[in-house]
Amino acid sequence: MPPQIIQFPEDQKVRAGESVE
Repeated sequence: MPPQIIQFPEDQKVRAGESVE
């Protein structure tokens, strides 16, 4: 996954496109 996603908080990762439940 892009590094711009993994530096986001958990709630931001959901909006970035990663499925965090």
